Amino acid sequence: MKFPSLFKKQKKVEASVNVTSVNIKWMSEQHTSTGFPVEENPFLYELPFQNKSQLNIVSFLPAQEQIPVKIKEITVKAPFAIESLSPRLPVVLKNDERAAFKLRIKAPDYNYEGPLGIEVIPDKTDNIHMEITSTIINAPGSPQAKAPAKLILDVPKMQVFVQKINVPQLLVSEATISKIEVSKPFAIIGSEPKAPFKFTEGSGHTITLYLQAPQFNYAGPIEITLS
Repeated sequence: MKFPSLFKKQKKVEASVNVTSVNIKWMSEQHTSTGFPVEENPFLYELPFQNKSQLNIVSFLPAQEQIPVKIKEITVKAPFAIESLSPRLPVVLKNDERAAFKLRIKAPDYNYEGPLGIEVIPDKTDNIHMEITSTIINAPGSPQAKAPAKLILDVPKMQVFVQKINVPQLLVSEATISKIEVSKPFAIIGSEPKAPFKFTEGSGHTITLYLQAPQFNYAGPIEITLS
């Protein structure tokens, strides 16, 4: 007696299919990875995912506790189609957990050169809307600096997001920064570089801040105090 195979045999691609890039969408974030020629149809694609505090696929942010993420669905844009994927969805990832999703994707049966679009869809969350209109910087012994910074985000309540600030060199020339504070309703989770640090002549003057969003919608400035 013969038993049917559990795995479908892939066929060599008769049409010319070249993926120029892989565009991965996760909520309001968009990430791009390198493309590849499709040599078998359907083909296998492995999608890594790590639950870090920010809402993106590959993140180097400091972990924030108690923020699990539930992945409800993964879709691809036409002309591609998902035949199967593993592990089976939904998948819940606790903070700092990883998963590698294996997607079996059907390519078009005609010549195609262009991107492969993938969207990772979370379970419905209680989101807030934020519009950051400007960044105000207070530095020791210097006048207040204000820079326009249009940042629009839809994130879960108390989620962590990234805000980069460029500190004018005149504000912090040769200054040692021992503490960074942010105005309410935000809270600072971490920064790169970490305080204490010193700006010296010729060094970079960009600070990456990891900020916790409020529990309600917000539109207005963020005020940063360096001391």
